[in-house]
Order: sequence, then C-alpha cells, then structure tokens
Amino acid sequence: MVSRTSKAKREIDKQRKERAAAKRERREGRTDREVEPADGAEPADSTLTEEEVIRRLGEVHRRYDDGEIDLDELEAAKAELISQLRVE
Repeated sequence: MVSRTSKAKREIDKQRKERAAAKRERREGRTDREVEPADGAEPADSTLTEEEVIRRLGEVHRRYDDGEIDLDELEAAKAELISQLRVE
C-alpha cells in the first residue's frame, strides 16, 4: 500500500519541476539587453532618484513573487538598492 504522503510529495515535485521549466523558458525568450545580473540585483548607479529605487524594489519583489529569484537574491538586491537611498 502506497501512503498518501508519497503521492503528495510526487505532486509537489512535479509542480516544482514545471515551475522551473517555465522559468527556464522565460529566460531563454529574453533578448540580451533584458537579461538581469545573476544575483538579481540591479546595476549599481549612484545617481538613482528615490522614485527609481522604489520602482526597482517593486520590480525585485515582483521577480521574487514570480519565482524568478530566490529569497537570498531578493535580500541581496534589496540591500543594494536600499543602500542607494539618501537620508537627509
């Protein structure tokens, strides 16, 4: 008799593989100028406005929500962008 947990684990693994395949397809469909750095961070630019930093933070969070980057990449990108905010 096969336990239900094995079936559930197989289903979860199948879904994970499907998400990975979809992510790979999205990446392959990008043009060269659309490819982001591997760590998920935006290129450093010391002249970013507050609005631009906030927009980029939103983009990083969207990419995390879509499964394009993992939690470590999200945290690294957030730290980089937040470091560019100026406190007056």
